Amino acid sequence: MAHEKNLALVKKSLPTIASRNQVFAKIIKVLDEGDSFLLLGHANPDEDCIGALVAFALLARKMQKSVTVYQRKPFPYQFTYLSGICEFNSIHVLSSLPVPSEKYSAIVVLDTPKPSMIDIDDASRGILSDSSIRKIEIDHHLETDAEYFGDEEYRLVSNASSSCELIGFLAYKIDKNKELKNRYGIEDVFTRNLVLAVLTGIIGDSGMGRYFKTTRERRLYDWLSALFDNMLALKTRQGSGNYKTKEQIFESIASLSKGEGKCFERIYAMKLHTKRFDYIFIPEMEVKALCEEFGDESFISVVKSAADTLSEQNGTFGLIAYPDSEGLVQFRVRRSRDFTDFDLRDILSRLSLTNGGGHPGAIGFRIPKSEISDPASFTDDLVQKVSAMLDA
Repeated sequence: MAHEKNLALVKKSLPTIASRNQVFAKIIKVLDEGDSFLLLGHANPDEDCIGALVAFALLARKMQKSVTVYQRKPFPYQFTYLSGICEFNSIHVLSSLPVPSEKYSAIVVLDTPKPSMIDIDDASRGILSDSSIRKIEIDHHLETDAEYFGDEEYRLVSNASSSCELIGFLAYKIDKNKELKNRYGIEDVFTRNLVLAVLTGIIGDSGMGRYFKTTRERRLYDWLSALFDNMLALKTRQGSGNYKTKEQIFESIASLSKGEGKCFERIYAMKLHTKRFDYIFIPEMEVKALCEEFGDESFISVVKSAADTLSEQNGTFGLIAYPDSEGLVQFRVRRSRDFTDFDLRDILSRLSLTNGGGHPGAIGFRIPKSEISDPASFTDDLVQKVSAMLDA
């Protein structure tokens, strides 16, 4: 007797804008409240799958969450620029290893038609049925053999050019949430790296836009393409814009990723050590020089990566401070993944720092330069106060 398909599991497009918005809101709530996310795709991933993994990971990192991307095979060579983006945004990309056994807030499966196609090693497959972990699914496959994986109200499954298109709209929803952006100190959702990751998937699945079916798909693609062209024209100082081929995009972004490595070396060379944790203060003139040479977005991305590296190397905290171009002194503090005895939010409350936020493992806050006569000395004093809190 032939196996009868469970029609309740067959993927169908979300029927209305309201139903899509409800799923967007549910996923954003999980991103806000969760701490650690495991991202999975399918075996032999294409541009859309890899782009979706990286794009979603970047959104989670903007909220200072721990993110692990698991693929049993390394990213194909033509996507090494996306590997670089992950590296400099402290996104853990694992291959040829079992999934780390930690308590994830959610498992996010992207661009994967059905559960049997999820790329995960056999020893770790049991985690997919752990009912205590939220399951999120983002996918555009609606073929007759496509089946749901995600929890019912967390299935962003809809008719779209690509899964990356759906993540583009998710990013748009986050961008419009001012309260959420303020809480996490998110200055710009649509950064160059995010736009590139989303465009990678859209370009791959749509054939540079040749296969769009709706006006909505074309509008998003045109908007992101124009945004990306402008970003690259500014960042590369070529004034070119209007990239015509995928190869041009890949080559341009690869050169920028190499620049981030140089930027990281310059920043990390300023490391100062205390008995409790390591920290870096970047003088204002050096901030200006780094931003001019590497771009504002690369600078901010590398600052976050450096804070993570400081914390993991010393096993406790990493703190970085720098004056920005908006009249503020920015502070970023990251806690080592293994050091769970201290809630970083206590620093905000006990030192009465109101313009900032975060979660137990990562915080950011900012103070007007007009209120600090000497930012470097202020940072040294702050380090002593936080060290005293640890000693206590």
